[in-house]
Amino acid sequence: MKIRLMLMILLTVSSLFAQLDEREILFKRATRYRTQQQYEKAAETFSEILKIYPADEEVIEQFTMLLIQTKQTKRAEKLLTTHKKSISKVSYTNLQINIMLSKGQIKKAKNIAFEYLNGNIRINDYQKLFSTFEFFKESGIAVQIIDKVRIIANDHFLFAREKARIQKSLNNLELAIIEYLKVAENKWQYANFALSRLRSILLENVDLIEVVEEYSRQTDNQKIHEIYAQCLGDLGFYEKAILEYNNLPIADLKRFAARQYSIENLVYAKKAYTQYIEKIGDQVEIANAKIIIAKIEMRQNNFIVAKRILTEIENNATIKNKKFRYKTRANSKCRELLAEIEQITGGAKYIQYLQDAKNFSFNDNDKKKLDLKIVYHQLLNENYEQATYQLASVLDGESENSEIYKASIYNSYLMAVFQNNPDADSLLTEFILNSANDERTNDLLYLSTFLENFQDEENRQIFLKAYRKKLLFQDEEALDILQQLYENLKNEELLILAGDWAFESKDYELAKKMFDAEFLDVVLQNYAKLKLAEFDKNICKIFLEKNQDSVFLPNFRKLLEEK
Repeated sequence: MKIRLMLMILLTVSSLFAQLDEREILFKRATRYRTQQQYEKAAETFSEILKIYPADEEVIEQFTMLLIQTKQTKRAEKLLTTHKKSISKVSYTNLQINIMLSKGQIKKAKNIAFEYLNGNIRINDYQKLFSTFEFFKESGIAVQIIDKVRIIANDHFLFAREKARIQKSLNNLELAIIEYLKVAENKWQYANFALSRLRSILLENVDLIEVVEEYSRQTDNQKIHEIYAQCLGDLGFYEKAILEYNNLPIADLKRFAARQYSIENLVYAKKAYTQYIEKIGDQVEIANAKIIIAKIEMRQNNFIVAKRILTEIENNATIKNKKFRYKTRANSKCRELLAEIEQITGGAKYIQYLQDAKNFSFNDNDKKKLDLKIVYHQLLNENYEQATYQLASVLDGESENSEIYKASIYNSYLMAVFQNNPDADSLLTEFILNSANDERTNDLLYLSTFLENFQDEENRQIFLKAYRKKLLFQDEEALDILQQLYENLKNEELLILAGDWAFESKDYELAKKMFDAEFLDVVLQNYAKLKLAEFDKNICKIFLEKNQDSVFLPNFRKLLEEK
C-alpha cells in the first residue's frame, strides 16, 4: 500500500515538473521572439501558454505589454478584460494605465492611478505606477506619485534616486541636486554614485554649487559635507574647498591634498598638505607630508625653501630612531632629494647625500638603486673608470632577470655611447626589451638617431658633452655648446633642439630666436612655426612643467620619425 502511494506521489510530482518545464520553455521562446522583434510569433506563443495556464499573471502582463508595444490596444483591452480576475489589482490598474497612456489618455490614466493609490498604502505599488508614467515621459505625474508616497510613509528620502533622475530629465537641476544629495545622505553606499551625478550637473552650471552649499549647511551629515568639499575642489574653488576640508576628518583633507598633487595643482596641494601637517602630531606622517611639499617647491624651482624643509626632515631625531626608521622612507627620500638639489644647483654633496641615504634604506635592492644613481652621476661627469668599477660592484651576484640588472642597462648604454663603444646598439636593444614602458626609452632611441647626424668623432663628442651638461641641469653651458656646434655644422636639427632646450630651461627669448630662424627643411620650418604658435597658447610651457626630465620633446621625436 505504501509503495503504491509513493508511486502515485512520484507520478504527480513528475507531471507537475513536466508542466513547469513546458511553461518555462514556451515563456523563454516568447521572450526571445519579442527580443528579436518577431512580434507575431511572440503573440502566438503567449496565446499558447494562456490556453494551458489561463491564470498566469506574468504571461498576461507580458502579453498585454507586447500588444501595447505593437499598437494593438483594442486587443490588449480585450485580453485584460478577459483575464481581469486572474491578476492582482495593482497589475490590472498598471496595465490599464499603460493602455490609456499609449492612447494619449493622460488625464484618465492619472485619475485611475490616484483613485487606486488613495485606497492603497503599499509602497511597491507606488513604484510600479510612477515607473509607468516615467516610461511614457509623463514625468510630472511620476513626481506627484513619489511626493504622495513620501507623505504616506513619512519618509522624504523615499525613491530619492528615481526622483533625482526624473527631475534631471525635466531639467529641474536644482531639484535634481537636492534629490541626489538625499541619496547620499540616506545611504552612504551610494555617495560615490550621487557625487558623480552631481559633478555632471555642476560642470554644466557652476552656479548651482550654491544649492549644494545650502543643503550642506542644513545637515550634520558628514558625507554631505565631504561631497560639498569635493564638488568645490572639482569646480576649482580650491580656497573654499580647503576651508571645508578643515572641518572634516583628517583623512579627507589628506586625500584632497593627494588628489591636487596627482593632478599637478601644486599651489593648492601645498596649501592642503601644510594644513594637514598643522592638524597632526604623528612625526612619521609629518615627515611624509613634508617630503611632498619639498617636491612641490622643487617643481617650482624654490630650491632654497625645498632644501630647508628637507634638512628639517634630515635632522628629525624622532624618525631616525630605530622605533620609527623602518616605518617611513622619509629618511632615505629626503637625502635623495637633497642630492637632486645639489645636482641641479651645482652643489658638491650629491654623492655624499646618496651615500647617507643608503644608511636608511630598507633593503639591499634600495641601496643598489642609490648606487646606480651615483654611477649615473659619475658618467655625466666623465668619471668613467670610477663608474665602471662601481657598476661592476652593483651587478655582482645579480642575474640578468633581476630588477637591479635591468635597471643598470640604462647606465651601461650611456657609458657605451659616451665612450663610443660598439656594444651601444646591443645595449639599447636590451634596454628596450627590458624597459619598454620606461619614460627614458624614447630619449635613448632618439639620442641614438640623433648621433647619426655626426660623421666625425670630434663633433659627436662635442654634442655628447652638451647632452651631458643638459642632464646635469647646466643649461646655459649646454646651449652654448649646442649653438656653437650649429654654427660649425649648419645642421638645422641642432637649431631646433637648441630651441627646445632653451624653452625647457625657461629661456623663452632664446627659444623664440631659435624658432624664428629661416629653415630650408620644410618639415623643420613647419615644426618651428608650430612651436612659435605654442608660445602664444602657452602649450609648450604647460607640457614642459609636466615633463621636466625629458631631453627630447615628443614633438621633436615625431619630427624625427617623419624625417
